[in-house]
Amino acid sequence: MPNLPNLSYENANYLDDRMFVLELRRAGKSSDKSEWLLVTRRNVRGYPPKRVDDFEDYETARAYMEKVEPETPRLSLDERPPDPIPTIEKHRAWVKEIGGRQNYDEGADIGSPFFPGEVNSVSVKE
Repeated sequence: MPNLPNLSYENANYLDDRMFVLELRRAGKSSDKSEWLLVTRRNVRGYPPKRVDDFEDYETARAYMEKVEPETPRLSLDERPPDPIPTIEKHRAWVKEIGGRQNYDEGADIGSPFFPGEVNSVSVKE
């Protein structure tokens, strides 16, 4: 695990340049369907939730995550997203380059990058 910097911004210590991080996780089962949550968390220690979007299936949740993730506001851009908005692949390469935590190590039971010990929902496909 990389040693993440603390970027002080408006009385908070951010873990990297992103204001928010996304966590895609299974919400649980109700009747015969699986529900998925996309949790937007502040990118500070403890990762407090800012917003939760719910989806009926993994594919819809994943598609929405891949659309909005590159639009994440950055501290270095005065709380604005990059312009132009990068592709999801370029965004993820940038996150890896800066040593940020990511929630899309699909196929590996690495646990939640935000809460060690929890199962990584993205790696659990129906």
